[in-house]
Amino acid sequence: MASAVEKPSAHGVEHASDASVDAAVAFEEGKDQASTGDGVICTDADSKRILRKTDIWMLSLLCMVYFLQSADKGIIGLTAVYGLREDAHLTGNDYSNIGNIGYYAQLGVQPIAAWVLVKLRYRHVLPVIITCWGISVAGGLGGSTNYAGLLASRFFLGAFEAAVIPLFSMITIAFYRRSEQPFRVACWYSCYGLSTLISAPIVYGFGRINSPHLYRYQVVYLFFGLMTIVIGLITYWWAHDSPGEARYLSPEDRLKAVERVKANQQGIVSHKFNWGHVAEAVTEPKYWLYMIMVIAVNAGASVSSVFGAIILQDLAGFSADQAVLLNMPFGALQFISILLASWLAYRFKRKSPFLLGLVTIVIVGVALLVGLPKTESNQSGLLVGYYLIAFVYAINPLLISWMGANCAGQTKKAIYYTSFNAGNSIGNIITPYIFDKKFKPQYVNALKGILAIWCILWGVVVAQFFLIIWMQKKKADQREAAGLPRNPVDYSMSGHYHEADADVHGENGLQDMTDKQNIYFQYLLHSLVRLPGVTLQNWFQSAQFRMITRAQRLFGYLLIPCVSVLLYNILHVYLPSPIHPMSAQNTSQEVATALLAELGFRLETLERIQSLWAGYGEISRVIASVSPASHSEESHSFVLKLVTPPPTKANDEGHTRKILSYRVEQYFYTHLAPLMPESLPVAKCLVNRNEQNKDGTSVTAMLLSDLRQQYPIAGEKPGALSPTQVLAALDWLSGFHGFWWPRAKSLKSSSLVLPPLEEVQRDGQVTVDKTVWLNGGYTYLATRRKEYTSLAKDYDAEWNEPLTDWVDGEEVSIAEIAAAFLAPKTSGRSPIEGYQTLIHGDVKSENLFTTSSGNEVAFYDFQYTGLGLGVCDLAKFFTCSVPLNMLVADQHVPRELSMQDGEQKLLRRYWKRLQEVGKQEYNWAIFVRHWETALVDWLRFQASWGFWGNTEWLEARVRSILKDQDWRDALISNVDKASISQSD
Repeated sequence: MASAVEKPSAHGVEHASDASVDAAVAFEEGKDQASTGDGVICTDADSKRILRKTDIWMLSLLCMVYFLQSADKGIIGLTAVYGLREDAHLTGNDYSNIGNIGYYAQLGVQPIAAWVLVKLRYRHVLPVIITCWGISVAGGLGGSTNYAGLLASRFFLGAFEAAVIPLFSMITIAFYRRSEQPFRVACWYSCYGLSTLISAPIVYGFGRINSPHLYRYQVVYLFFGLMTIVIGLITYWWAHDSPGEARYLSPEDRLKAVERVKANQQGIVSHKFNWGHVAEAVTEPKYWLYMIMVIAVNAGASVSSVFGAIILQDLAGFSADQAVLLNMPFGALQFISILLASWLAYRFKRKSPFLLGLVTIVIVGVALLVGLPKTESNQSGLLVGYYLIAFVYAINPLLISWMGANCAGQTKKAIYYTSFNAGNSIGNIITPYIFDKKFKPQYVNALKGILAIWCILWGVVVAQFFLIIWMQKKKADQREAAGLPRNPVDYSMSGHYHEADADVHGENGLQDMTDKQNIYFQYLLHSLVRLPGVTLQNWFQSAQFRMITRAQRLFGYLLIPCVSVLLYNILHVYLPSPIHPMSAQNTSQEVATALLAELGFRLETLERIQSLWAGYGEISRVIASVSPASHSEESHSFVLKLVTPPPTKANDEGHTRKILSYRVEQYFYTHLAPLMPESLPVAKCLVNRNEQNKDGTSVTAMLLSDLRQQYPIAGEKPGALSPTQVLAALDWLSGFHGFWWPRAKSLKSSSLVLPPLEEVQRDGQVTVDKTVWLNGGYTYLATRRKEYTSLAKDYDAEWNEPLTDWVDGEEVSIAEIAAAFLAPKTSGRSPIEGYQTLIHGDVKSENLFTTSSGNEVAFYDFQYTGLGLGVCDLAKFFTCSVPLNMLVADQHVPRELSMQDGEQKLLRRYWKRLQEVGKQEYNWAIFVRHWETALVDWLRFQASWGFWGNTEWLEARVRSILKDQDWRDALISNVDKASISQSD
């Protein structure tokens, strides 16, 4: 070890007491404390001892807090597969919005954070923000059960976390030498991976809890939030502001701690905000290249943090439990890759080659997720691709230390690091928009967008590499022109502390100077350490240099062609030129071929099953095989629904209804069906297309899973279902209605599809961005006025007078009142508001499949899904699909018929399960009133359109209902008749 060198303290820094102001700060602000002439001796042994104590106190604090910050922010992705989206009634892009709102908050708070980090003490800032974000997690996220509450809580969580990375980075620079910084940054940043590794089994454990008072995701947030609050309160006694005030060091060691970081040439803590530093930072090219890198890296990082578990579940086909547990190895890879990459950068004193290598690994991982067919046989390959994304987390600590090593000045460092956090936020904000709801459930096209971003990132790293080479040369020219050594020794990058470094331009190291202002500052690219006695010339002649350059050349020779081939494949295979628009003339075979290609399948055969209404398209069964590269001979069956209607006719209600119905069905399969539990089986939409052509035609195509593989029996004939099949269908309907009962209210009223002509008039055209019908089903009176008018004019028809005559002298009929009662509203009070749910809209035996035993059923054809009472589905199902002998004991139906035992038995079975699934109460008497009103409304449609099914039973029941004065009085009292006549 070199001998100790005695020297005067920096401008007479005095030995500080525990209550003293940081001497280094006093010096930095030009305050000359009483020069005592005392010398400060700092040896390599002293440096190691101080480093050890600093690691124990400061590094452990940074690791603990960053672990909590990462866990609190990242567990949203794990809770998503344990019912967060369903329990909080999230629809559309609600989950994505909750995922990225915190980053909007972080982005907005960064200017304030930059000022706070300069003006306030670290030990005051840190406990406040930790405690506040803990409250946001425990009280906000843990206490929220809806979209608004979760959104607001994530916003405040993001706002209070905004200063964490900038603050931690500046603490690292203040307490550690430049050679020590990369590995310390890696240590606390690697806790991101550690949080994933540890929080996954914790969330899995809480996922087993079934509380009558709290949802599972609430229990998770309460646990992590309360733990964060406790740590936040402790932090005030744990944290320190600077080496000169470190209470874990003796007064003498505090001065030595200041001495050992002088050679960084980055200044010590200053509380003066310098606007010149701000201007310098935002006007230099390296700042903007760093920002591009940060944005691109974090756009890829949030793929796993927000969508990771969902990707494993929907893309790779794992269950919810598997998706959560499989994130444990992902977290381990994060942790290991961060430490390994940073250690390699520290060991070989170079960052850019490792950055390029990490970017390449992630590109390979995303390419696997995009390119591999999404089949069970490829789960391992898809999982490997997902795990390779974990290496993205090793890039941020390298970027943080690379940025920190190449800038100086307290305010400038604050700007760089808050800008890093801003870029982090922007990258995380971008990702949910790339992962748009239209790409659900597998997000293949979204992953292609991430691939493109990472290819750009690769090029930006190379550009920064050459820019810093140029900046190194320019700084060397300045020193040479000033008569100083062109390449002075950079002791800050030495693995050992050298006492002589304090005598060499040491005073500049404590000044609040920027890297441009400080002529001694050296930019770091490869971070080559030159020690006394090792000249630049003999370094280049050394065996060590020859070994490094050979290794680097070999790495470059291997890397460049590999990356070139990879980019070629991405551009020509995974990122093909934009898909040519489909036209109405595309055949089913062409469309099937194109859609299958997106999944990595090849079309084998296509069999037409049926034509759609009025020749608007067709449904086909598709047999496909995996692409030839997989060498698999296994065949897969799918169903293609292709809708190619003629040009839109603005005044044709029937045509417009069908066009809208296909859009509604596509929305259901792509957005709502994935939210439903496995106990409510429906076909899965694997890939879809929806395009509008300039000639007024449109193409809607969906490739669906083939239900007949698990449900081989088609319920084709009306009234031919067995009792077992009827009960299975009834249980499916009660489960479907019960599931959506508490969730239907979360559908935004502005997105609901109005009656066809109203919808066209509202938007001026048939639009794509709609959800489901405001009025589920296709029979509601607002769209059937023409048929109703015909019935009202047919004076010979039995149902003319009972249904269409005015009630109590007012210009409204009992049929109109019943229809108004059953119709959901976008605004104002509705008598059915507390009971409405999402209904199928076209329940009949022709729209279901059953298992061979008949005890399980799966429905399809969701064109008329929308809001309504579940009994509206039952009215059609009982009339058109339930055998008559299950409704009445005697096959002979009298002219008038009250509710019989068979009907009541079926209704009670449905009613009980509806309440169990929906977890809400539905009074039996109210339920019966609703049921009877639905029968009257269904009869009105059949009387004006045409009878089919158990028509004798339906007519007998309605005759009895219409004579029930209590029913009539209750119905009329709940409807504003004046509003009905005005609307007509």
